[in-house]
Amino acid sequence: MKSSNRNLLIVALISLVNGLSVAVIVPVIYVYSLSFGLDDVGAALLVTLFSLSQFIATPVIGRLSDYFGRRPLLVISLFGTALSNLLAASAGTAWVLFAARILDGITGGNNSVAQAVISDTTEPKDRAKGFALFGAAFGIAFIIGPVLSIFAQRISLNTPFLVSTVFALIAAFLTWFVLPETLKKKETTKFAIGNLGFGQIFTSLKIPVINSLLVINFFYSLIFGVFTFAFQPLVINKYNFGTQEISLVLVVYGLISAAMQVFAIPKLTKRFALTSLLFMSILGTGLVLALMLIDSQVIFWLTVILFPIFFAVSRPIITALISINSKAEDQGVVIGVSESYFSLANSIGPLIGGVLLSVSLESPIIAAIVFAAVALYVLVAKRSRINTPLKEKANF
Repeated sequence: MKSSNRNLLIVALISLVNGLSVAVIVPVIYVYSLSFGLDDVGAALLVTLFSLSQFIATPVIGRLSDYFGRRPLLVISLFGTALSNLLAASAGTAWVLFAARILDGITGGNNSVAQAVISDTTEPKDRAKGFALFGAAFGIAFIIGPVLSIFAQRISLNTPFLVSTVFALIAAFLTWFVLPETLKKKETTKFAIGNLGFGQIFTSLKIPVINSLLVINFFYSLIFGVFTFAFQPLVINKYNFGTQEISLVLVVYGLISAAMQVFAIPKLTKRFALTSLLFMSILGTGLVLALMLIDSQVIFWLTVILFPIFFAVSRPIITALISINSKAEDQGVVIGVSESYFSLANSIGPLIGGVLLSVSLESPIIAAIVFAAVALYVLVAKRSRINTPLKEKANF
């Protein structure tokens, strides 16, 4: 087996275990926060502070990985996840729970570092498939994780956090003992606090092409931020779902998402330009969100099936396009910046969802449709300037 393929499989395995540490707590985080006396806005703030912390820290961790290597930074961030979830499980008051989620956000740059490993070990033409494999690992985690969460919840509501701690520790040990260092060309700029990467969150908006892709990433990620928070109160209040039904929704999402990224994306990227696939993904996501406005549990379950078909395609393609249009020695920080915009959207999205829920249960979905329209507009306007591995250009 080629070393690049071996490294991809190792990263996928680490991502699977790391994804389990996330997926096992998602079905309970909203209900768990309510047990501390928080309301919808307070629960949204809990998610917001986690994502905002991640927004600030991710490019810094990415840049540090450009200086010191991928493996040590990945290990540190995974240990941070383990510690924060252990703290959340033992929290006796709301402020301790908030502190735990903030700590998890600060050390939660492992996704950007893992994706930088993929950039290190793949050619540009294969990068979308590499990122798809990474996404598929997370998708599989969201099949297994919610099922494990159902059993963990039977012990207590904080048990999923303890399970998450164990998975994060396993991922950390796998990284240290199995994953070789993949960074071949280290950042040569003299190490200084001033060039750790946080400033590039803003300066990257001045870079042609990259700025357009970051704007698309931000608005498309807002859909995820709004939807992932708002769908739980929506189904609880509208369809009388409990944590087990919510877990089932996540299992279905993970199953379809993993299938799309393992089987569909490698074939689609051979036939279509990445920009064309991204166009179809954003358009399809917007149409599925519109279906969610129909007051029918049958239609809702249909959208649960359709949503990951379109949404799963977008994340690896956006990351691949940003990676392809960036320098080799900047992969860690550039992907870190991209993940920061994802985190920023996930910090703003829940707040938007929490506020709009006071208007109506459907208002967050309408907002998500608007965000899809903005992302689609930017893509159509800037498509001709985006480099893609395929010679043919987008024909939309």
